Amino acid sequence: GTSLAIDRQFMAEKLGFKKVSPNSMDAVSDRDFILEFLTASLQVILHLSRIAEELIIFSSPYFSWIKIPQEYMTGSSIMPQKMNPDVLELIRGRTGRILGYVVSMSTVMKGLPLTYNRDLQEDKIPLWEGYKLTVSILSMMKGIIEGMEVEKGKMEGGAKGYYLVATDIVERLVEKGMAFRSAYRKVGEVVKKLEDEGREFSSLTQDEWKKYFGFEEEEVKEILSFRDSVERKKVLGGTATSEVRKEIEKGKKLLKKK
Repeated sequence: GTSLAIDRQFMAEKLGFKKVSPNSMDAVSDRDFILEFLTASLQVILHLSRIAEELIIFSSPYFSWIKIPQEYMTGSSIMPQKMNPDVLELIRGRTGRILGYVVSMSTVMKGLPLTYNRDLQEDKIPLWEGYKLTVSILSMMKGIIEGMEVEKGKMEGGAKGYYLVATDIVERLVEKGMAFRSAYRKVGEVVKKLEDEGREFSSLTQDEWKKYFGFEEEEVKEILSFRDSVERKKVLGGTATSEVRKEIEKGKKLLKKK
């Protein structure tokens, strides 16, 4: 405080602050705002790191579900046919820096008495470097997502294997009145049989569909349709196109609000 007759509210307004601090000792020693910013940044970057990992996997030759824009790739140093998703790998790798800044700032603050201590000089690097890195990663990820190409045909092809319609069969049996546990067990037994024989659901004959599940031909066509399987999930948060679009619109509105 001060014995001088100053108007703190007036000064705060002129300096661009919303209000005055109620405790001067706390104001001088507090760095919660930096920790809050770094923690929020870490949460954002952790999510982007997970997205980067998925994009790396989905762009690999074994999947080829997406194509990363060339400007975010670099050529292999020895294999002329190979392109590396270096930017995505760096996004994934540099997440550790943000975590390091959170730990660094927490370590500075953990044992400080009131009020100002020279230790607080160490708050600058975590704050500014954390800010620059967060903005950089957001910018890079934005460019990658906007520029990437989705190979829809290959993605659909990948979704048709490994008995992915098994749950749809269970749900259809439940709709017909069978208890979920019984339906689950029945489908599991058929899956085991098909695995032993090296077959998929698509290889079943109409007679086999009738024998195992009592399905008619039209039901089988619906069950085996990947697109129908996706569109059947019309609950909140489901995979149906209408539900996905609703969630996208909610996200856009939230971003505009923020």
